[in-house]
Amino acid sequence: MGDSESSDAPEDYLTVSKQIERDILELIEKENYPLSTRQIALKIKRSWHAVQNRCLELQLQGKISRLTVAGTHLWIKKGHFMEEMRK
Repeated sequence: MGDSESSDAPEDYLTVSKQIERDILELIEKENYPLSTRQIALKIKRSWHAVQNRCLELQLQGKISRLTVAGTHLWIKKGHFMEEMRK
């Protein structure tokens, strides 16, 4: 195993992670209701674990919000409920 092989792995991981984040944001932006981690994973064809980790990261970045209902995480566009309440 050469140095070039090991240095490619982090870049690939970051590329895939960023793509998953883009897919999640695009889906959440498009939907008018909260989505569970499982729903997102099925729609973007990624593992539940990968989606959960990326959603948590997006929440920390302030891009999406998390609701917990009966132990299930639901994800929605940041500020969506406040926008709806103003209408």
